Amino acid sequence: IFLGCNPKTKNLEGLIPKKIADQNKAKDAKKNMRKAEKGYNNMTANLRPDDFRDWKLMLYDYVYENQERLEKMFEELDVADPKTGVIPTESVKKILEDESYLSCLKPDDIKDICEKHEKDRNEFDYKAFFTGKKYLTKPYLMAAFAGKKKKKKKPKKGKKQKGALPIGIQDEGPRTANGNPPVIYAPQHVHHTDNTRFSRDNLPKNPLEDDSPWYLDKPDKGYVNLCDAAYRGDLQTLLDAFKRGTQIDVTDKFMKTPLMVACAHGDLKTVQFLLTCGADVNKVDNFKWTPLHHAAHSGILDVVQAIVEAGGAINAESVTKATPLMRAIECSSFPVCEYLINKGAKVTHENISGLEPLTVAAEFADPRIYHLINEKVNATGGGKPKSATRKKSGSASAKKRQHSAVKSTKADVQAKAAAATQQTSAVQQPRRGSLLRAAAELAKSFENTESIAFHPKTKWTDLPTTTQLMQEKAVVRDRLGWEVDFNDFKMPFMTNVSKRLEQMTLPEVKI
Repeated sequence: IFLGCNPKTKNLEGLIPKKIADQNKAKDAKKNMRKAEKGYNNMTANLRPDDFRDWKLMLYDYVYENQERLEKMFEELDVADPKTGVIPTESVKKILEDESYLSCLKPDDIKDICEKHEKDRNEFDYKAFFTGKKYLTKPYLMAAFAGKKKKKKKPKKGKKQKGALPIGIQDEGPRTANGNPPVIYAPQHVHHTDNTRFSRDNLPKNPLEDDSPWYLDKPDKGYVNLCDAAYRGDLQTLLDAFKRGTQIDVTDKFMKTPLMVACAHGDLKTVQFLLTCGADVNKVDNFKWTPLHHAAHSGILDVVQAIVEAGGAINAESVTKATPLMRAIECSSFPVCEYLINKGAKVTHENISGLEPLTVAAEFADPRIYHLINEKVNATGGGKPKSATRKKSGSASAKKRQHSAVKSTKADVQAKAAAATQQTSAVQQPRRGSLLRAAAELAKSFENTESIAFHPKTKWTDLPTTTQLMQEKAVVRDRLGWEVDFNDFKMPFMTNVSKRLEQMTLPEVKI
């Protein structure tokens, strides 16, 4: 049927294929024969009786099955080097006439095939002959049923774009002793007591009164990331970790320290605790953000003040050369911007994209911040550079001061050396060994002294009372607003961005 056979041809008994399928109860064959008859009728409906013949399908089928043999015969006749794919037309006619299976072909059919495949006079293109495209339509070709290869799309020509900035991360480190987690993880502090007897408002009067650890099961040990502990304000866990020898500036896989996390969260109490413990205020993370960058990005003034007073660099640059002032502008915090400018933040500094704080303020901040920075830029823009003569005189005086300082340091070193020699000479020499003194020391070791000191099994955790907790909540509401107690509370940066996006998505109202 695929090769174009007539589905209504009868056998010697006068039966057509559909009738034979019906007699043998072959339902699938009968169904396919019905479809074939319908397709054959549609294909031959508009053709004249003499125009449609099956010799083209028979020729294509024969050539496809014997392609290798016929190709060798044609290549023997193609004597050119390299092969051109063209042979004499007369040779092709002779080959087709000699093929016994193609005896059904008439001379006119062979002539028609040769004329369609001639590139030039007496030049037969046998490469195109094997494809069958010039004498059959596409539905009858084997190429229509072969898998199509997807063409590779050519890259669109456009502007050259810089690659994405890679995010630098580090391993959390190997496990510690006894298979414990890495150093960044510490045992979480658990207040272990009998809650039916004691609470934050009902404290034990002395360590002997709280004997809960002696009859309660010991709680399971759980480990927590120190940066997560700083985010939640778990100061007791941080204190226990630092007492065990953990570094205060320990970093997670994003190279962030607990101080950076506390600054980003705006937790003043945790920030003050870490600064008291000696945290580094100029350490950088994977984007070279300092704690002051995170504090300015949080938009909380008292946190920024704590970091600056501890020695944080005002004009520290991130990996994109952004300063803390730019981070404060992005969260639209006017008090923080004003404080940083008064402390000496540069208002003409450009980041890696060539944007100044004034440009960032026009895109992110409210009008107050824009006018504040604009006034500062106008005030500092009129300054004139110092003359070259001043520079020269200044450099000469600096050299004199340096020379005098070197002389004074040499004199100090000599004086200190003389004093050291006098001290060494004045040190008393150790006395000679004495048998009586050795016997007295030996007798002391035999003295049995019983210690009556009591060591409690656990130490009571200093918990704030309910009144103190309510006072802390009131302070937090004053600092961050009354919405801080709700689950959908957002920090100033996210609040500012959300407002900007809402303004961009609102439809324009024409009056």
